[in-house]
Amino acid sequence: GIYVNQSKVICTQGHVFSSPQDQGMVTVPVKVLWNSKEVEAARSPEVEVYRCNILGRDCSSCRANSMLRQCGWCGETSKCLLQFGGYEICDGSYSNVCVGLSIESFEPKHGPVEGGTMVTIRGSNLGSRTSDITSIKIAGLPCEVQAEGFEVSRTVVCKTSPSSTPKHGVLEVETSGDRHIFPQPLFTYKRYKVHDVSPRCGI
Repeated sequence: GIYVNQSKVICTQGHVFSSPQDQGMVTVPVKVLWNSKEVEAARSPEVEVYRCNILGRDCSSCRANSMLRQCGWCGETSKCLLQFGGYEICDGSYSNVCVGLSIESFEPKHGPVEGGTMVTIRGSNLGSRTSDITSIKIAGLPCEVQAEGFEVSRTVVCKTSPSSTPKHGVLEVETSGDRHIFPQPLFTYKRYKVHDVSPRCGI
């Protein structure tokens, strides 16, 4: 290391940190040795050690780590790599938008024509943040993206618009880099009617 002043030391030589291969991030303590003796600290400092390829298993999750951890999605190899000083270098350029959007399922499959149904959509590359999702339509009607329930790349929740008539149609999701239509099953707008209530009284 290099001694700068009484409050700053720069580490100049890094070493490969060994951790389980499926562990994307660990927090480890930092120890400072001076003349082979450990320097005592009032509060034990810690450093975050991470693997971009584990934290970013697809483009959206990789880009979610781009600002804080300098991970970048390499379009040439479809890998999440450390953009600066990594052991593996991207031969092409790092992607600013993600393609490969995929929808796996959504729930529920029906709701009232009045709208307001919260639909949970699951898949991959659904965005690094809600602003990446430019449009969601259900049966041709806009479905408003909700901040609550959003999970990077994997899950997005939207609220259905009112429909003038009962009908059914496909789910369409569009992001800043891709568009996907989920053909089956269809979402159905229903007109619900209450005919009876039971029991009619209670304690």
